[in-house]
Amino acid sequence: MDTTRHSGVAIYYPQDIQDALLLARKRPEALLMAGGTYLAMSDTWTRFQGPIITLQRVSELSRIIRTERYLEIGAMVSQGHLSTVARAVLPPLLTRALLLAAPPTVRWKATVGGNLTIPDRSLGISPALILLDAVVEIRTSTRSRWIPVSAIRNQQGFSLLHEDEILTRIRIPRTPWTHTHLFSLTPPHRMDRPLTLYGLARSEGSLLEEIRWAFHTRHPFPIRMADLEGLLSGQRLPLSEREMTRTLDEAEALIAQEQYGLSPHEQRQALHLLHTFLLNVSHA
Repeated sequence: MDTTRHSGVAIYYPQDIQDALLLARKRPEALLMAGGTYLAMSDTWTRFQGPIITLQRVSELSRIIRTERYLEIGAMVSQGHLSTVARAVLPPLLTRALLLAAPPTVRWKATVGGNLTIPDRSLGISPALILLDAVVEIRTSTRSRWIPVSAIRNQQGFSLLHEDEILTRIRIPRTPWTHTHLFSLTPPHRMDRPLTLYGLARSEGSLLEEIRWAFHTRHPFPIRMADLEGLLSGQRLPLSEREMTRTLDEAEALIAQEQYGLSPHEQRQALHLLHTFLLNVSHA
């Protein structure tokens, strides 16, 4: 394993995943680094004085595997690679989320695993992966477990991963969706005040079999409305005016909750995005 020093800070370069896991167990105070883009944009890099474990040379974390049931993505695959070279095998919602999440200059360094594991908030691809029922493999030097993307962090946005755990793979079921929507009122690549709706639906003829949506806002965790999704799933298309009004009224009450911290203007914008999504699904 190679080791270098930068401004007095030790930087470790494990060559395989087992070396990285053993090092994470021995040095729990170390900072795990994937592409390093979030560190460069925050003040963490200048404040951190402990050792750094970079995963750049762990080739097994850069693989993409496709089976009949799922698409598996290594945590070190760059967002740029996914959104271009691997675009043909991605769910369209994830492709659009990747293009929105970062500018091209950053996209080729930013990794999927890094996007999911920054310490204090969900970033732009998390809502898409949550809607797609993606799961991630979390490993230590002695065990591994698979958890939903939604279980990586708590409702306050903070990571639930332990110091010796590394996110290694992301698995996305190859479930067919007939409607994919991403509506954003945020300038691309902005992290400070995002307002985006991610939506999926599946219909067969005039039957709306399933519908899902999530808001990405300043709240540190994506906002889901699973109860409303359940009430709409199984309805006939186009949705009736009564059904549409009831859904928007209940969504308005949910989005206005103090915990989400949205201004009245942002709440109205969010409802406009949801209304647009429902109309698109209803009259497709």
